[in-house]
Amino acid sequence: SGSSSASAGASCSGIPAASIKIANIFPLTGPTASSGQLGTTLSTIMVDYFNQHDSICGHAIDLTNYNDKGDPATSLSIARQLVSQGETIIMQDSYSAPQNQIQPYLMQQHVLVVTNNGAFAIVNPKDNPTFFSVGPSNAQYAVLMVDWAKSHNLNNIGVLNDGTSFSVELAQDVQDDVKAAGLTFVKEITYSPTAL
Repeated sequence: SGSSSASAGASCSGIPAASIKIANIFPLTGPTASSGQLGTTLSTIMVDYFNQHDSICGHAIDLTNYNDKGDPATSLSIARQLVSQGETIIMQDSYSAPQNQIQPYLMQQHVLVVTNNGAFAIVNPKDNPTFFSVGPSNAQYAVLMVDWAKSHNLNNIGVLNDGTSFSVELAQDVQDDVKAAGLTFVKEITYSPTAL
């Protein structure tokens, strides 16, 4: 069909027969289920659209969603199961504490993760060459948030974070940008990543 399937030949020789398996690890139940359910819906739409309009060397994408319930131990168990089955492409590697738990394991196993996480601590290609973010970086998010606050004449800025690498890094970027913009950084409050 499209350009990716037209580039067959030698570049397609290493792809096994049948569909290409991709997995999501999401909290589909528990306190952060709404985020996981939205992620499931969005990724299903993307995969369905891709499969209707293109292929990878003639192969469709087969997406499976796994429920980690927002629990780090469950998330790590799912990640280990996927690796043992030979499924080494993950589109979403959970959120918050579960993501922090499984990232070192996925990196050690050379699992390809393509997601929208903006934390340089995770997406740093030097340390984690198989992790790719398709979204803005934390530094870019921070600039946008501080620019918005300044344009709305807000001077006193505080940050809430859940203690995960993503939010700690974002909070530091925001704090640095707040000070550079001449605004007042009031306080940073860290709460449990499982808090409602």
